Amino acid sequence: MALRGQVNEVNAALQQMTASSDAPANDQRASYERAQNYHRIAVALLDANQPEAALVVAKAITPDTAKEAALVSIVYWHTINGRLADARNVLALINNASETPA
Repeated sequence: MALRGQVNEVNAALQQMTASSDAPANDQRASYERAQNYHRIAVALLDANQPEAALVVAKAITPDTAKEAALVSIVYWHTINGRLADARNVLALINNASETPA
């Protein structure tokens, strides 16, 4: 779905995956592995020239530190592909997230 640019379907699948996770929400190892897998999916989407779908996946990542790592990958992709306005927009997401008090 994602590699074909079907962002709405990706959103629905991510929501379903999050809702039906077998691991308890407080299981740190499962949370870490889930975040790493989401990041890998986002990077694979960038490799397939699907930055919009990658951004959807990155926004679904928790915790915020893992989300920011994926967003940095997207900023880098936009930058090396000459899409500076898009890179700035994603960078703003990172800045807004880091300024939000916990």
